[in-house]
Amino acid sequence: MDIAAWIWFHRLELPPVRAHRLLEQFGAPEAIRDGDESDIRSATADLRPDTLQRLIDARGNTDVSRELDTMDRLGAIAIPYESSAYPACLKTIPDPPILLFARGDLVAEDRMAVGIVGSRRSTHYGKAVAARLSKDLADRGLTIISGLARGIDTEVHVGALKSGRTIAVLGSGIDVVYPPENRQLAKDIENSGAVISEAPLGTQPDAWRFPARNRLISGLSLGIICIESPVNSGALITATFALEQGRSVMAVPGDVTNGKNTGCHQLIKDGACLVQTADDVLLELGVPSAVLPAGPAETLPLPLDLTSDESAVMGLLSLTPVEMEDIIASTQLSAPAASAALMMLEIKGLVKRLPGNAYVRAGYG
Repeated sequence: MDIAAWIWFHRLELPPVRAHRLLEQFGAPEAIRDGDESDIRSATADLRPDTLQRLIDARGNTDVSRELDTMDRLGAIAIPYESSAYPACLKTIPDPPILLFARGDLVAEDRMAVGIVGSRRSTHYGKAVAARLSKDLADRGLTIISGLARGIDTEVHVGALKSGRTIAVLGSGIDVVYPPENRQLAKDIENSGAVISEAPLGTQPDAWRFPARNRLISGLSLGIICIESPVNSGALITATFALEQGRSVMAVPGDVTNGKNTGCHQLIKDGACLVQTADDVLLELGVPSAVLPAGPAETLPLPLDLTSDESAVMGLLSLTPVEMEDIIASTQLSAPAASAALMMLEIKGLVKRLPGNAYVRAGYG
């Protein structure tokens, strides 16, 4: 297989359906690259004139040494559609990429995968649920797919890395990690899964590329879980792709007064599976719990060395932030006693203080 020819052809970024049609016509990308120009023109008469000219012009620049050098530096590989390493599940979608770039390893076990996506502007509740759910599902042997974006995606990858494999699908080249603060996370994912993209090397994270990226997140998965997804969000675009591809669609409910959850609630109204635990996901996907290792308990037991004031405060807190005045009112502790209990719980790593003098339980992620 001529990898250089595949990279050259892929660099044209033709629509996937059109690219596959050309490959069917010519048999291999090198035949398009090296064939007689008159044959190319006659066989591609149905192409738009500008697209045809771009294809003809590209035949004068077949040097992919820059891409090969970048791949060598990154330890990356190119996976053509015809390769045995190409994910079989992607071949079932209507518009599979003709080539993927990957850092890390794609393995046979990745066929048992679930995608988890959500808002970039997520709340503590959404982040905590994302981290816990992804960890629990990774504990059960599933590979977790997400998009490495800020917010929910980041927490999904972090949670999955605690227990198993995760795959990040980028909307940029695999040598252009976005957002930049996730560069170390991308390296960690590479060591325990894979970072992949259909975008040519060096591609910047332009906004228009992300919807196309989302079809790969769903295409690699048995089903998609949406967490804190407003209406018209990228996560709901992923859910739409999942439906078109015949994948399961699931959603985590949230605060009904928060607009971040309107998309998830609409999905549930429209028939998406309501998800609270990893077992809900396994049931929806038709994966018996007995087939996979048992996951951890969904709730964390309280330590035995808590004072009565600390226990009262812990009994009130959850993933939803509670303000100090509400803690005092609900526990009927004095302000100094409540403050002292919260301070000790923070020291013990059981409570986290959020901006606005609000508190949540720690340890869910």
